[in-house]
Amino acid sequence: MKKIKNILAIALALLSTYMLFNGATIFVNTSGMVQGSEFGMLITLANQVSLLMLWLALFALWRLVPTISATTSGLQGGQG
Repeated sequence: MKKIKNILAIALALLSTYMLFNGATIFVNTSGMVQGSEFGMLITLANQVSLLMLWLALFALWRLVPTISATTSGLQGGQG
């Protein structure tokens, strides 16, 4: 489980870095006069929400891995 937690932590760090860069880019590009259609803004919003969903899912998995391993080892310790 330690390897899974490390892999999830790396994926979470990479996604967080990408979200930070993407968010900063969108912030800079959308500052000032609004140019584009409502459809373009909806696409951008959907993209950001999907990134947030991915980040939260990875964070939840990263937080749950130690709980799963502790529960499994606790069950195995009780049976032996």
